[in-house]
Amino acid sequence: MSAALGQDAWWDLPGPARFLDRAAAMADSQLGVLGIAMPVPMPRDWLRAMTRRISAQASVSPVLVDASAGLRGRSPVRMLAAAAGLETSGLRLVAGFVDEPALAETVFLVHGVPQTDWRQWSLFLRSFRAERQRQPRLSSPSVILAVPRAIPPDDLHATLGARPLRWMGVVSRLDTCLYAQRLGGQPGDDLLARTAAETTVEFAGWDRDMIGALASLTLEQQLDPVPLLADFAASVSRETPCWENALVDLWDGAPHISTLALVAAGNDTALRARLWSARVRAVFPFIDTVRLAFVAKYDARLRAELPLTKSFNGRSVTYADPVRLEFYDLKTILGPSLPRSEMALIDHCYRLRTSMAHADPGDTRRIVEASALWERLESDFPVGSAGWDWPRCGQRLVLLVGPSGAGKSTYAGAHYDAGEIVSSDAIREDIFGSLEAEGDQGPVFERLREEVRSRLSSGRRVVVDATHIKAGDRVASARLAPADIPVEYVVIDRLMTDKAATAGWRTRRPGLLESHATTFAANIDAILACDGLPNVHVTVPRLAGQNTVVGGFDRSEGPAHHDETYSSEGLWDGSLASV
Repeated sequence: MSAALGQDAWWDLPGPARFLDRAAAMADSQLGVLGIAMPVPMPRDWLRAMTRRISAQASVSPVLVDASAGLRGRSPVRMLAAAAGLETSGLRLVAGFVDEPALAETVFLVHGVPQTDWRQWSLFLRSFRAERQRQPRLSSPSVILAVPRAIPPDDLHATLGARPLRWMGVVSRLDTCLYAQRLGGQPGDDLLARTAAETTVEFAGWDRDMIGALASLTLEQQLDPVPLLADFAASVSRETPCWENALVDLWDGAPHISTLALVAAGNDTALRARLWSARVRAVFPFIDTVRLAFVAKYDARLRAELPLTKSFNGRSVTYADPVRLEFYDLKTILGPSLPRSEMALIDHCYRLRTSMAHADPGDTRRIVEASALWERLESDFPVGSAGWDWPRCGQRLVLLVGPSGAGKSTYAGAHYDAGEIVSSDAIREDIFGSLEAEGDQGPVFERLREEVRSRLSSGRRVVVDATHIKAGDRVASARLAPADIPVEYVVIDRLMTDKAATAGWRTRRPGLLESHATTFAANIDAILACDGLPNVHVTVPRLAGQNTVVGGFDRSEGPAHHDETYSSEGLWDGSLASV
């Protein structure tokens, strides 16, 4: 970003822009004099921005006057006239200055007045106001004065005719957020980026230079910038923070001490409180999103453990709704059966929630790791409204359901186009180089679900060739489709003797066929009941010439190609197959 763009970005923010508008309007009042009280150092470029704002009024001519060199025997009248390019020998009285045609519609922006010259400037401004009021003219010149420091308020009021406009509480949290985004770009959606952005805003407050410095750091550095600020803080180490030295200002209605002043003073308590305040804005909404995502994904399993009664300080509370469960409850109920990565995410969220609930900023490492885990796992959870941005053009999701060796791949190859099929075995072989790979299968199903979502989003029918014999796996796959897109369970099985005869590589995994058959039989009622999902229906093909067995019942009744189909109520409606 160029320097000019940075300046414009700051002064075009809502708070600073509103300040300039107010100053321009007040300078145009009948008094003709406006004092502006600024801290020192003053906000960068404010005079240039004020000049630009006044210039926007077509009939007004701004003249910038640097009075820091002192009057040196001249009167303020002659200094201002000279700044406007006039011959000053004929201008000695304030009345002549006010009446001078060449100064009509001129606004003088005076800055740098030394305290030693204040008496002369005060007398001039009092006379100037009186003359303007005695002979009001719309075209008379006006004066905007950056008032010197350490002038008693009553003296200022008597000189200016009103309290000065103070640069105090001008910059809001919204301004800080907008400026940080204009410097560093819109923060990402992940926890790390959002927490870094909140920390930059909280630590910078109203301080424009601090916003720029923090926004230039890496995300990991922004999470805890205190160690990087010690060198910068040395410049303010001997100053007591106050408004006049620009180390304190109102920010969102409360005094906000510069972070540099806190670092210089070694005020670790205030710095940790500021770090906690920043992090809690991002971390608490995140962990509640994760908690509700786990509740939605494992709703059936959690409800099976309810009602749950817990004791708190001698009183008992009963939980009947999974939504009210906390991370400790999720760890206790789901922990033994969760994948390692999901359990790690729950643990990070639980520990962050516990520590931050007691005003502790939380472990930086846990924030980073929880962010990375959720980025990897989020797509496996039914968060929000899945597929809300997809076109609705007739796509549907088909899940093959059946134990290992049931003939699902053979059925898929015979009934669907090869381009419609997403196979877990094919992905497993691509990742691990073998169908027999054991251990963590997370990468396989992450890629499978990513491919399913991609195809559904493009309006295509998708056929998922995987076992789906466990309720959690079926529901996770079914929920890849929004509730208004149909999902079909196609249930495939064969007699054990037929499966054993063509087992192939499965014979090297003793007990595989039998354990799958047991799990499948235990799940058959839930399968035929569509797992209670309203957009699911079940088809049980009756295939010619095959011994079809579902749930222990032989369904090979001759060569007919009629299928049994089930709605979410689990009732066979007798319709023909349409696969």
